[in-house]
Formats: sequence, C-alpha cells, structure tokens
Amino acid sequence: MANFFKNGTLYIIEDLEANKPNYFIADLKDFIFSYNPETNTDKTLRITGPYDIKGPNVLDIFINSYGGDIKTYSSIEFLINMARSKGIIIRTTVTGVASTTASALAVQGTPGFRIMGYESYHFIPHVMETKPVGFIKKKDEEDYFCSLDLTPKQFDNLIVNYLRHTKITKRQLNALIKNERLDSIKSLKYGFCDWILSPEGYVICEAKQK
Repeated sequence: MANFFKNGTLYIIEDLEANKPNYFIADLKDFIFSYNPETNTDKTLRITGPYDIKGPNVLDIFINSYGGDIKTYSSIEFLINMARSKGIIIRTTVTGVASTTASALAVQGTPGFRIMGYESYHFIPHVMETKPVGFIKKKDEEDYFCSLDLTPKQFDNLIVNYLRHTKITKRQLNALIKNERLDSIKSLKYGFCDWILSPEGYVICEAKQK
C-alpha cells in the first residue's frame, strides 16, 4: 500500500522513495491552498484530548514508516510549514514506528497535537534497525551517513528539528543517537509527543503521568 492523502489526512505508511510517484504531495498541496481559516480559533485552548478538534482546520498525519528519501521528506516539510503559516493545526499520530525522516516529520506537529500509540517508538535519524551506524566513503572522499546516504549538512538539517520542536537538549540528543529506539514514555518525557494512546483507549499526557 502506498502513502496517500485523503479527506484532510496524510498517511505515511511506507518508506519515502525518490523513484516512485508521490501523488499525495500534490493532493496535500491542493488541500493547503484551498484552506480558508475559521474565525473562531480560540477553541484550541480548551481541548481536553488530542482528537477533540476536527474539521478543515486540522491536517492529520498518520505515521508508520521507516522514513527514507530526503527530497520527498523536504517536500512534505515545506507543505507542513505552509499549512502552519495558514493557521492549520498539524496533528501527527505515530501508530507504529517513526524512523529517520518520518520521525523528524512526526515531531513537527502542532504542540499539544502530537500523539503516539503506547507500543510505538521513534528511531532518531541515521539509526536504523538493519543498518550499522557510521560512515561510508564516496569517490569524492566526502563522508556520508550510511543508513540514509546523507551528507553531514543534510543530517544536521534533520537533527535541528528535534532541537526546535521538542524539549530535548543537544547533549541528550547526541546520547540518544547512539541508542536504537525511543519508546513512547521516553518520547513523552523529551517532548517528541504530547499524548500517548493506551491499549485500553485512553490518553496519557505528561501531567497525568506525573
């Protein structure tokens, strides 16, 4: 099943690939360009749960992906920023794994609207389940991260999103990069998400966890 956009919801449920038609990007663009903001936006201050608000002022993104192509990621990120500038709420839900570029997209949801399933987890960029961490040498002698084939500059551009959109410090992030995964409880602690959806169907926020 391919990634797709339907009825105001973007589904990133497989790897982002450069050699595959990404029709969902055009559909997402059309949704954002046709958006007309509602006059009453103060209701966002009164929510008691992550799914309280519905309608055209919300862009839902469901993520279960190991990430992938950096150019496809950049296209989605650009459209997310455009939506944010028009006052659209970006609500991200990690239903399984959010790895590398998919993880960097998940944390860019609107604060208060980033959800994870209890068993879900993040992989920080370039830490992959089946590929080693490190560098490979290209013919031009530049170093590239082997899991995503990123230049150091591209890697830094991914990492800066964690520092910009979460509560994690650079030192904490560098330590996490050496680990394999970040579960939902740790994600809540570091501000990668705002809510955890439990197996029983109720939501956990940081205040309730304390």
